[in-house]
Amino acid sequence: MKITNYKVAGAHAFPLDMLRYDRAWPRTEMDSGNLSRAVGNFLDPPHEGITEVELQCVGPITPGRWSSFLWTVIEIDGVPTK
Repeated sequence: MKITNYKVAGAHAFPLDMLRYDRAWPRTEMDSGNLSRAVGNFLDPPHEGITEVELQCVGPITPGRWSSFLWTVIEIDGVPTK
């Protein structure tokens, strides 16, 4: 199965369940740290600045579901999405 590399960005709490849903994991130790600093309650106000986290997953990703958690998929396999 293909490994997909992608980057997400957001200012709200990181949606941890998306790791399970997309069968994903942080790409590097630094990404793991960025992710852990962004963990919180979905109802919390946005944190300072935008957090970016690079992830890897097996199979397809779900940009629409990321958007529902106020996070945006900004890059897939090195190609910007916008």
